[in-house]
Formats: sequence, structure tokens, C-alpha cells
Amino acid sequence: MGKSKDELLRLDPDCIKSRLKGFEILYLYKIFDGYWKCPDGEIPKYHAQLKSGVCSDSFLNSKVILKHENIRKIIAKQLMYKYLNVKRAQHTLDWGKPTHIGGIPNGAKELGDNVADIWNDVEKADLVKQKGIIKMNSILGDSDKLLLVEDVFTKGTASLEAIKSSFKSIGSGRVLPFILSIVNRGGLRQIQTMQSGGFVFNIISLHSIKANEWESSKCPFCEAGSKSIKLN
Repeated sequence: MGKSKDELLRLDPDCIKSRLKGFEILYLYKIFDGYWKCPDGEIPKYHAQLKSGVCSDSFLNSKVILKHENIRKIIAKQLMYKYLNVKRAQHTLDWGKPTHIGGIPNGAKELGDNVADIWNDVEKADLVKQKGIIKMNSILGDSDKLLLVEDVFTKGTASLEAIKSSFKSIGSGRVLPFILSIVNRGGLRQIQTMQSGGFVFNIISLHSIKANEWESSKCPFCEAGSKSIKLN
């Protein structure tokens, strides 16, 4: 991509006609100071402690890029491209065009709305987070198909919570068995619900990175005297 931060902030989303490569997606995080990774083989003075409490050698902050409307719309269009063009033979799960798209709060709420906006005949599903719990406010009909959108996929905790809430509100409709995300940093290709029989959801991401994580009691950085900084 190679553009400066100021150039990116002036960029018209409609000017991006092609699919961005993974390194270009990561460049957006880097240029807006939303990506940190410890150099291999080094012990940093500080390192990341994620919301889950585990320590990590890297950190992604989507807020710093998604707060910019034009960047958010560029990424939204890329997510739509990805869903439409991914090699479907790799996925044995049912495929279909969604009737509704829901961004998983808090990180992907507006992003999901933007994906719905640029997709013809697709409505927004209203997922909210209240007192730390994800809830689906929309009521979907029997013929509706819901597609969920996440910003950074790690372990799937928020995704599974959103799926569970959506099942309660969708009646005889369907939650499509995919999670769209900007970056997959957890390495998982699928997640499975805990309902009887279990439903499998494939993770479809614009980019994947390898991130190491450790419990604080087993963190090599902590053992070497590096201080963990809790990041939200």
C-alpha cells in the first residue's frame, strides 16, 4: 500500500477496486500504531497482557483504524470481497448470501453495519453488549440468513457468545456457518458451538498472523523480568 497516514485518511473508499493482500491489511494496523510485536529472540522491557489475562508477544488494536470511517468502509468492502471470492471447495459447510449482517460488539459493531451497507439487499442485525453480555436485538424471520463479522479473531469467545444469542432470536432462520474477520491471530480455522450436536463455523479472515500466548505463570517474558502491560 505504501501510503502515509494522512494520505490514507484522505483516501476515497470507492477508489479501492481490487482485493488487498494480507500484508496490506497489516500495514493499516502498523501505520495507525495498532500493531505491536516483540522482535524474535528479544526480551522486551514491556509486553502485552490481553483482556483474557494471558501474556502475548504481539497485540492488535482495531479501534485505532476502525474509528476512521473511510478506512472502516475500505475494510468492509474487503470483507465482502473475501466472502464472495474465497475458494468454496475448501469449505464443506452450507454457503449462501446473507439477508442480515451483524457486527460483533464492541469492536466490529460499526464494521458489520458498513458491510451491510455496501451489500445489495442486505440488512443490519442489531447486536449489542449490555453489562458485558452480547445480545441480539433484531428478530429474524424464517427465511433469513445471518452472517457475523468480527474485527480480530483470537479464541472465538465473543463469536460463540454472539452465535448463541443469535440462535435465540432467529426463529427458524439460519446463522450462516462462517465468521468474517479482519485478522485471525488465534490460528483456529473453525469453532464449534456447545449446543447438542454442535454447529461448526469456519473462520474467514483477510489476514492471519502467528501470535504466541502464555499464562502469566508460564510466560517467558515475565520470567525474564519483562513487565506485562494490560491492554484493552
